Amino acid sequence: MASVEASLLINFILNGIIFTVGIIVALLIPSNRKIREGEAGTSLGAPWIILVLILMLIMTIALFPVSFLFQKGANLVLALVLDLIALIITSTAVIIYLGARRAYRELREEGYEHVEMVRAVPTDGGHALSHPSEHLHPADPPPGNLITVECPQCGSHLHIPENSHTITCPYCGLTGSI
Repeated sequence: MASVEASLLINFILNGIIFTVGIIVALLIPSNRKIREGEAGTSLGAPWIILVLILMLIMTIALFPVSFLFQKGANLVLALVLDLIALIITSTAVIIYLGARRAYRELREEGYEHVEMVRAVPTDGGHALSHPSEHLHPADPPPGNLITVECPQCGSHLHIPENSHTITCPYCGLTGSI
């Protein structure tokens, strides 16, 4: 009886680790919306995320047969419920990761190759324009192409000609130069 309880405790601990890591990894992966709006940067996060997802899948799949081997009765039902929740969390994290990869691939196919940092320098002596914003920049822009710059004071996304050097936000009136 002690081995059944010990194996249930081990199952509970392993599933708790999978729950925690799965939720953290899912939160570290940028959403499709942020990727498409240029707010997510150029990568899917840390390079170790794919390794963690693979290890989570292996652990989650391995816990099912272990539960059947070592659990009985109500403990088996509890272990299988925990294993199922771990599988759902792991699958969700993998789906989020694959969706983010697809969004980056679609942006590259549309001609966006990298994220360029834009820093606006105030021309009116103010100090509000100190936060850089990220925006997508096409690989081969046609003449007169627009770029997106985020106003650091009000957060509005401004579409300006690519060769502009001075910006005035139409929403808050802040003026600066790039």
